[in-house]
Amino acid sequence: MMQQYVPIALWTILLAIPLVFLVRRSGLSKLWMLLLVVPFLGGVALLWVISFMKWPETTDFAEEPK
Repeated sequence: MMQQYVPIALWTILLAIPLVFLVRRSGLSKLWMLLLVVPFLGGVALLWVISFMKWPETTDFAEEPK
């Protein structure tokens, strides 16, 4: 009975680890990580939010060095 949840748990863990790092680097609130509680769909939704948000600018690569 528990064997059917093993692939879902593994997939959620594999998806959650990189998404936690993306949330930290993008400057989003840590509350967005609560979406990861919903297996698979929460991670996909968070990935879409991060993909289409405006990222904070840390360096301007368009400027030429002087």
